[in-house]
Amino acid sequence: MKRSFNSTGRKKISLDLLGIRVYKQPDGRRYFSADLSKLANMGLSPDAEVFVEPYVGTSMMRYNFGTLGALTPPTDCPLDELDHGKPPLFRVKVVAHSQKAGQLLAMADRVQPGDSEQETEGRHFLLPLEECDLGEAIWGLSDLRSDARPRLQINQRIPDLGSRLATDPILQGAIFPVVVKEVMTAILFGTTDEELEWVTDWRAFASGLLKEPLPESPSEEQEEEVIESIVTSFVSGMRFATTAVPAEPIVESSYD
Repeated sequence: MKRSFNSTGRKKISLDLLGIRVYKQPDGRRYFSADLSKLANMGLSPDAEVFVEPYVGTSMMRYNFGTLGALTPPTDCPLDELDHGKPPLFRVKVVAHSQKAGQLLAMADRVQPGDSEQETEGRHFLLPLEECDLGEAIWGLSDLRSDARPRLQINQRIPDLGSRLATDPILQGAIFPVVVKEVMTAILFGTTDEELEWVTDWRAFASGLLKEPLPESPSEEQEEEVIESIVTSFVSGMRFATTAVPAEPIVESSYD
């Protein structure tokens, strides 16, 4: 039976306190690991219980990781009961155990796991790549309302799409400018938390394109102009069309 939680007065768990990774075994089964040792820095009761809940859509699993003062991660954390075709998201909950049993003290939701192949400690990609089943769509963008870093999602049903994206300027030119526009629109129109690490990284990226800091309190009209300037500068710097046009062949002349 699932436990119910009272969420009154809960704290928000910062993503930099979580170290969640998903990996595949040779048999194709998915597992996850979670390093939650930094949660002790939140100053909550050491006897509070810690739960990790991976989920995809309406399918969900729950793992007990012990208490803040004595974390005991499960030996294995398979994801067998989740729906297939889409990457899992995670909730991490810290729940009172003694005086106010069941009260939700802290939580992080919609946490995207890190990719050990793309990220190493202290290094983050601006736009990590994620393969998933997108139906008939070629590509998509992860939920920008999440605290997690945006990910470019590509359809795993299309063979070698990731490799093709890395080398094909036409494919890049059709996708990346749209991504830049969507992300910067979310940032400048205030639908993201400015204190998030990924927002800071994208703002720095955009400032580099503009060669000046982003405006602090622009009007809506100014925001649209800034976004268009960012996209234009990005496209100009990447030179998608120029790269896509093959060089003219050298004509060899023959002489008698």
